[in-house]
Amino acid sequence: MKKTLLIILLISLSVLGNSETISLEQAKSLALQNNPEFLAKKFAYESAKWSSVKAFSALFPSAKISASELQLKPGTPKLSPNGMPVFSDETNTRSYGYSVNQPLFYGGKLWFAYKISADAKKIAEFDYRYQKLKTFAAVEEKYLNLLEAEELLQIARQQLRSASENLKIAEVKFQIGSISKTELLKFQAEKAAKESELIRAKRMRQLSFSDLKNFLQLSNSFEIEKISENLYADFIKIADELSQSKIDEILGKVVEYGEQNNLSLKSLEQAKKMSARSVRIASGNFLPTLNLTYSRTWSKNWNENQTAQDADYEDSKQIMLSASVPVFPFFDNFAALKKAKYDLKKTEKDFITAKSGIDTALENGFLNLINSAKDFKASELSLRYSEELFRQLQEKFQQGLISANELLDANLMLKSASVNKTKSFYNFIKAKTELMQLLGFEEEENLLNLMK
Repeated sequence: MKKTLLIILLISLSVLGNSETISLEQAKSLALQNNPEFLAKKFAYESAKWSSVKAFSALFPSAKISASELQLKPGTPKLSPNGMPVFSDETNTRSYGYSVNQPLFYGGKLWFAYKISADAKKIAEFDYRYQKLKTFAAVEEKYLNLLEAEELLQIARQQLRSASENLKIAEVKFQIGSISKTELLKFQAEKAAKESELIRAKRMRQLSFSDLKNFLQLSNSFEIEKISENLYADFIKIADELSQSKIDEILGKVVEYGEQNNLSLKSLEQAKKMSARSVRIASGNFLPTLNLTYSRTWSKNWNENQTAQDADYEDSKQIMLSASVPVFPFFDNFAALKKAKYDLKKTEKDFITAKSGIDTALENGFLNLINSAKDFKASELSLRYSEELFRQLQEKFQQGLISANELLDANLMLKSASVNKTKSFYNFIKAKTELMQLLGFEEEENLLNLMK
């Protein structure tokens, strides 16, 4: 029996030891290591970098080294004019050499192809950075959702304890005849409702935990660190105390900065450049091409009566300048040019549409941040008043000075204030993260500096 208890204890300690505590920053690092969507963007960026290197190398000369050895043995004999068979001699050929090719003019297609690959690399970089911010935002949202669920679970437990205490008081009062059966039933119903709320809070906490765990690709159980309200106290204070004139001033700065640094807009701006270069490439299809090639070859021949050392190498050199002028298919090239021009126009209109949408999102994001800060300060004050009111009414109920309805209403007000304060705090952090993502910020300090 003692051995069994010891084994159970060791297993329990092992399980507890596997449950580590993960901070928000650690969760972000894990996401960058494990999240497949982010890793896909990272690998796409690496691929684009090498594609740019490949396109750049096409501008420089290309060289090839070649070597060959041919041995030709006699085949079926031929007949001479007098009918006698004639056997051909065995011949051997050995050669080696090199050639260098330099494109001189390709209608600008090689240069613009390189510039397009450089644009593609920049777009892949912007997508990679945006996905990084998006991953951070997703981790933070799921992390905050779990923290919020845990706090709401604590509120549900506190509410159930309060409802149980009130029911005990009500039962005593009912026994001495101070309250009616109807009032007692209200307290019993209140406790049953709180038990149901606790069950829902537990389920929500479990769902939030699974969501974060799956996103981080973790298999073991873990705990998360609480985020202290003091950490954002100064940030919330600054946002809450901004005057309307200052809000308007900062809003203009936010929109201006976002138009220049929003990663989605930067990608579209680069896409416009790519489309313009595609037009130049399509135009180059109508221009001639010029190519320079230099080659040098060493070769020698010997027959069956000789050895390779008996023959000397012959040195040959060749310089070739070739030019070509495209004639047909004319209409294919013309259609490609028209298509490239319309693609450019489409990209320009897409950029205008996206810019308008980003401007609106920036305005909404900043105003949402300000309103979230003000909402938190108001909910903080409401909770303080609700707690004091509930304590006073609870004392009066014990003294028989108020009815059950008044106490239950105060308890409902306290619960609502507690939930609102919890939600408003995490809504502020989410609003902050959303605005940072639109601005392309990774550090909160950058956003604070912009708001000063």
